Amino acid sequence: MQYRLIHAVTIAATLLLIGCDGKTLGSISADEELPATRVEGAGLTGILPTTFSPFNLDVESSQAFRSADYDIINEIKITGITLRILPESQNAETDRSENGIADDFSFINTLSLYIQADINGASERELLAELPDRWNEMSKGLQEFSMVMQNLDILQYVEAEGGYRIESEASGNPPDDDVVFGGTVGYRAKIGFR
Repeated sequence: MQYRLIHAVTIAATLLLIGCDGKTLGSISADEELPATRVEGAGLTGILPTTFSPFNLDVESSQAFRSADYDIINEIKITGITLRILPESQNAETDRSENGIADDFSFINTLSLYIQADINGASERELLAELPDRWNEMSKGLQEFSMVMQNLDILQYVEAEGGYRIESEASGNPPDDDVVFGGTVGYRAKIGFR
């Protein structure tokens, strides 16, 4: 009886590993809040910072990760980036030009996010996310939106010796008053063997 139970458990574990492509034992998903970014209104020359609010992406310190259960991360993908206008965007105490009209994302014409790091002595940079199609038609009055992701495995960037940066390329027009936005980054890490 005990032999059959051990045999059944061994078969089940083998099927699980085969079903997980032989390298991946499981995956975890987590969300991370982006810090607030302030875009100054009226007279601004550059719309968004050249480096976007940084993502931490320290998967092993995530509550969803248990280092005692898994040893190796073999893939990290950002599954979504959502940006939203924050309540402090309407704060007349911190915004001398506050006009009482609800802020939105219509000041942005183009926005692309790139991930960059020095890998094996060479500077690597890849597109991470961009605006949705028909952005100019939908941005007026928009206070929250999700960027279009490129399904990019960013593990080599996260593990780069000097760290990585998230950079933005953006264009637009100065908003009438200051706009403060934040957001959420969702990511998934596959855990197993390399």
